[in-house]
Amino acid sequence: MKEEIKKRDYSEEEEDIIQDLELLGEESMVHWLTRNPPQKHNNQLLSIELATRLKEAKEYAKSEIDLVTLPTIKGSKYANLRQVITGSPWQNQLRRDE
Repeated sequence: MKEEIKKRDYSEEEEDIIQDLELLGEESMVHWLTRNPPQKHNNQLLSIELATRLKEAKEYAKSEIDLVTLPTIKGSKYANLRQVITGSPWQNQLRRDE
C-alpha cells in the first residue's frame, strides 16, 4: 500500500503573509489576495495554491517585492513554499512536512 504524504496546511501562514505585505505597504497585493483567495483542498491551503496566488498578486500589483524575503517565508520551515515561489524544479525536492 502506498504511504499517503502528509500535506501541510498554510492557512495561518497566509494570514501572516498578508500582515507582512500590509506592513510593507503592498496594499494592492493585499487587496488582490483578499478578492482572489487561494483555493483550499479538504479545508487545507497547499503551498502550490498559496505560491500561485502570491505570484499572481505580485504581477497584478506590478510589485517589485521579493516574496521569499517576507519575514513569514524566510524561516527554514518554509523551504517548500520558497521552492514553489521561486519556480525551482521542486517536484522531486520537497521535504516531508512533519
